[in-house]
Amino acid sequence: MERIYAIILIFIISTVSIVYVYNKPFTIHHSFFERPMEESQVIDKTWVNFLDSCSGEKIIENQVHALHEFSQLYENNIVSWDGYYIDTKTKHKDFSMFGNDHFMSILVKMDPSESENFADIVLSISQEGYI
Repeated sequence: MERIYAIILIFIISTVSIVYVYNKPFTIHHSFFERPMEESQVIDKTWVNFLDSCSGEKIIENQVHALHEFSQLYENNIVSWDGYYIDTKTKHKDFSMFGNDHFMSILVKMDPSESENFADIVLSISQEGYI
């Protein structure tokens, strides 16, 4: 009888953990990347500057360095880049346990582009829904 209770308890804990991990966005928590809360600033970095420091190729070469460059130069700052609108994707989840049941993504192609087949920038907008 105790074995059955243990199996049921493990099953419940596993299910709750899986649901939590599935619905929780991934964030990096490491002192190397942390900066004190600073006010956003307009920076004069171009798209080419971004590609030189944080492109997919740079991430493959050295992910830690690319993430550090992004967190120090671009994160929480304002840039002005020109791109080409490609498409808008919308999605509605029929079932949402923890909110975020609507979202929209705007796909933007930049010049020069990192890929011929995929968008370079995806602007995501979500609408929180609560029961």
